[in-house]
Amino acid sequence: MNPLRYAERLLSIRPRSEKEIRERMERKGYSPQEIEKTVNHFKNIGLLDDREFAKWWFEERKGERGIFAIKMELKRKGVSDEIIDEVVSGDEREFIKKALEKAERKYKNLPERERKRKIREYLLRRGFSWDVIQEVTEWTP
Repeated sequence: MNPLRYAERLLSIRPRSEKEIRERMERKGYSPQEIEKTVNHFKNIGLLDDREFAKWWFEERKGERGIFAIKMELKRKGVSDEIIDEVVSGDEREFIKKALEKAERKYKNLPERERKRKIREYLLRRGFSWDVIQEVTEWTP
């Protein structure tokens, strides 16, 4: 498959970071020259932009993950620390509520003590900070 068409297909599914495109193209066996040419093409036309990708990723994930988890995901996807710090901001309390509601529905039939423990563990696994979890749940440990 033509390298431009392959990258275009990947980008049509969802926004991607530059690192993601490079890795996927390497796995498909494209040469370093083809990869570089393709990446430069899509950067020049504005379809491959790590800052825009990070903004999109943050908006998609902020109701499901904590700030720490989102930052780590973006780092694994090759986004620079500078861009991550610029894009990932805000008060975790604003978007922990969606994850809390999901956890409460998931564990609603458990005994109270176990339900509270499970909800806290669920939120911790999703990268929310312990201080925010305690504040939002307002339970004693």
